[in-house]
Amino acid sequence: MAAALLAASLLAASGCADEEEALIVLHSPAFDQGICTADPNSSEILQQGNLDLLYGTPYTLPVILLNNLRSRPANQSSSGVDNSELQLTGVDVSLSMPQSPDVMRQVADENPAFVHFSAVLPGQSMVGGQETGVLVEAIPDGTSRALREAIEELLPEGARPTLAAELTFHATRTGNSTGSLGIVDARAYTFPIRLCIGCLAATCETCTDGQCPPETPFVGVCGNAQDGVLVPSGCEAPS
Repeated sequence: MAAALLAASLLAASGCADEEEALIVLHSPAFDQGICTADPNSSEILQQGNLDLLYGTPYTLPVILLNNLRSRPANQSSSGVDNSELQLTGVDVSLSMPQSPDVMRQVADENPAFVHFSAVLPGQSMVGGQETGVLVEAIPDGTSRALREAIEELLPEGARPTLAAELTFHATRTGNSTGSLGIVDARAYTFPIRLCIGCLAATCETCTDGQCPPETPFVGVCGNAQDGVLVPSGCEAPS
């Protein structure tokens, strides 16, 4: 009896482990020529982000996900469907700043949803073995503005602290979506984002006659002040 119980518990644990590893975050790809996409075929990996808080924009993070389940033809499944298929349902985001916890404490005091929130994802399906790219607003614009205020108040001028964005992706599994049994959670993925106020280079060289249009906001990739040279909205990005 004891041996049977032990075997059953091991099988149960193994099943849970399989579910935990069904959805895997691979990496964050670099934006190709400033195009706002998460390309699974990109060979360059983004190691760290940069967000200039001077402009109060969000930070958009590209992420590549892998459905780690083995695809099976529907005729080999008792349910008649390929139960390796996953449907993305959303992502939970938690922001922290180990170097300067007082900054995040002040931001959270202003609004707890600025540091812990859920982001909407397209409800796309992934068959077994498939990689897909998604874009996540890891720092919303409200958080960006609150971070600037807190950093200006609490840190020395010119400080460039690093924020840690922890993302936990969720999906459901085809043919096993009853209650919590069909819910699949990826392991938490942490991505560092360097913050600054007025540190990213801005140029008008790509605008008509090299002149900045009046009262036009500066933007970069994904329309945000992030990860590269900024130009006035409507001007071409630097090559």
